[in-house]
Order: sequence, then C-alpha cells, then structure tokens
Amino acid sequence: MKKQQRFKLNRTNKCWLKVAMTSVAVFAGVTTVNITTIDNNLVKVQIPTVNASTTKINRWTLQKQVTCGYNFRESGYTKVSFSKLQMELKTAQQILVATNISQNVIDDAVKNVHTAIINLVANTDDPKYLQQQLAKIITKPVTASDFQKNIYICNLVLASEGATAQQREVASQLLYQNSVAVIAQQSYQKVG
Repeated sequence: MKKQQRFKLNRTNKCWLKVAMTSVAVFAGVTTVNITTIDNNLVKVQIPTVNASTTKINRWTLQKQVTCGYNFRESGYTKVSFSKLQMELKTAQQILVATNISQNVIDDAVKNVHTAIINLVANTDDPKYLQQQLAKIITKPVTASDFQKNIYICNLVLASEGATAQQREVASQLLYQNSVAVIAQQSYQKVG
C-alpha cells in the first residue's frame, strides 16, 4: 500500500522539498521514495508503508549476544550467576530457532541475555572463593616463588569488591609480612 500526498508549491520550494523528503525517507529507513512534479506547481510524493505481515525480523543482535554469552567460562564465575546466564542463552537459542516470533520477543531476549552477562559475578568477588585462596597461603615461605604466590593471593583479595573486612585485614597483614620477608631475603642475598 502506498500513501500519496500532493503539495502545492511555488518553484523555489520544489528543490527544498525533494531534499527534505529524501532525508526523511533515509532516516525512516524507507528505501524507495518517488518525488515527481506535476504541472510545474504540484509535487507528488509516494512513500511506501510497511505491512505488518511482511516485516522482516532482525535476529542478528540476538545472535551476537548469544555468541558473546558462550565466550564466558564457568570456572571464572560463581555458579549462581553462570547458571542464570546459561538459562538465558538456552531461551535465546530457542527463540533464534523459532519461525513465528515477533521482534518484541527477540528484543526482550537480547535484553535478558545482556543483563545476565552484566550480572555475572567473578569468582574473585565471591567471599567463599577468596577464603579458599587465603587457605592456600604458604605459612612458612622459603623461596622467592612462595613469597610471590602469597603476595599475589593477598593482592587478589585486596583488589576484590566482594572481600569481607576480615579477609582484607588478613590479606593486609600477610602482604606486609611477605613483603618484609622478601626485602630481608634480598638484602641477605646481597650481603652473603
């Protein structure tokens, strides 16, 4: 179905109208716009309208979100947040395969997958994971690699947003002790 409108214009406005209608059509996503002049003072504009039954569904954005979602690995995130992502990815895959689906459903699935990705909680922000890492601290480090491992774990805990105050206190003390021990070991090696 095409809508037709006629505008009565003087000669100076004809070029302006052609530019304006073409610009509107480009911004609106219309691919064909017919602008013709009739009798030197009327302009006829035909703009095709979209029929709802022939609207093409855009699944590209959802496919892009699903591909992005599958790039995350379970080992880096908490089980709860990762299972939520997996559930949203499974739903999105079903929507991608479906034949009779509306664009609104696809858009909602894009939002849900995106939200699940944003809400992933890294293991480094999980207090239980941090407690497990603190348990791996070497109590009597001897080699430089032992000190480096301890310092790495302490920095991991201190950089985490999910660390408790107690975990931060323990990590601070261990970081201080290991840093002093590394300095002492290095100065001992220089003297010896």
